[in-house]
Amino acid sequence: MTLDRANNTKAWKYKEEYGNGVLLTFAWVRDGQFYSHHHTIAKPYVDRSIHLTWETFRDKLTPGQEEEWTLRATYADGTPADTRLIATLYDGSLDQFESHYWPFRNLMTTPLPYTYWREYMPGGFNGDSSMPLQRLYIPSLDFTHFDDVFEFYSPRNYRYSFRRMAAGSRAMVVEEEAMVMEAPMAMSVDAADGDFVAVQSLSATAGNAAMKSFDMAPAPQPTAAGGGDGTAADQPLQVRENLDETAFFMPSVVADDQGRIALRFRLPESVTTWQFKGLATDRMANSGSISGEVVAQKDVMVVPNVPRFVRVGDKAQISARVINTSEGELSGTAYLTLTDPETEKTVYTQKAPFTVNAGETTSVQFTIDNSQLTIHNSLLVAKVMATTERFSDGEQHYLPILPNRERVTVTYPF
Repeated sequence: MTLDRANNTKAWKYKEEYGNGVLLTFAWVRDGQFYSHHHTIAKPYVDRSIHLTWETFRDKLTPGQEEEWTLRATYADGTPADTRLIATLYDGSLDQFESHYWPFRNLMTTPLPYTYWREYMPGGFNGDSSMPLQRLYIPSLDFTHFDDVFEFYSPRNYRYSFRRMAAGSRAMVVEEEAMVMEAPMAMSVDAADGDFVAVQSLSATAGNAAMKSFDMAPAPQPTAAGGGDGTAADQPLQVRENLDETAFFMPSVVADDQGRIALRFRLPESVTTWQFKGLATDRMANSGSISGEVVAQKDVMVVPNVPRFVRVGDKAQISARVINTSEGELSGTAYLTLTDPETEKTVYTQKAPFTVNAGETTSVQFTIDNSQLTIHNSLLVAKVMATTERFSDGEQHYLPILPNRERVTVTYPF
């Protein structure tokens, strides 16, 4: 093509004989400057992604509610998709620690021709010359040194594992073998007689029992600790024990002939915001995703802020938020009860009135004078409740009572 101060236009259109596509390449030189350009005409892309739409989805649920959601999976042309769905519903507060997402990309690409024009610039002229030089020889100065290098080594590598350590005696059994510890162990020395004592490391989980929520029916107004007809802890409680952080995980839910998918589950009893994620795929690696947010709430909710522990002699303050999600103002009484989990006896009770407007949150404060608690109560259960004429809610947490002294452990390396 000869170009000279004029625009040259040529129309190109994809044809079936092009297959996946064709490549147009252009190159020209003007005033000693090289130019190039290329353009690909590819086969039109057919959208085969899976479109997921809700048919039944409720975003406001009650803790512990049984629910069924339905959604439909179709292709871009509206035909039902023969697909499987991976779905989960988890506590949205976990995203504060690590965001949860399911990346899925179809990495298959369409093969297309590729080539290019390039310029070639010949290299310049290079010349060089050299002349050998006579090097001077200077003998090196050697200091006194050992003729041989000695390596100090042990005739045997000893590896120890403490299999058995006897308390109350100074004897200790050591076996020479591979370093495989049956269980993590630490060694401490009794300050009285210096005997070796084996301490077994343990890992324990309190499970869901460390944090439980419960519903309480309206109860008579309890009095402060030390008198009265009764306390809120004396009333029968319906404990909400299922506080799982994952409501469900369904790895393979098959769509029917119409592309409909049904999800049936029971929501855990936590009062929180739930995040839903779904990923659909078919045999041709086409995919589609869907997400949603669900709020599990009650008309009145109490969220206590219990310290991890208190020490003997502390004056602790426990605060709680009372949330009103109803359409009217609520007034009632908030209670704090401390119970000995071993004897199930209430050792401390306190109440505080509250009033909260519709859709708002208020706070209540409870002050604990730890001197009123016996030192034998090394672990208490703190129950915070909020009751009105029609609604009630509460949570309970473990509250360790630590002594006002510290034990000192002296360790010796071996």
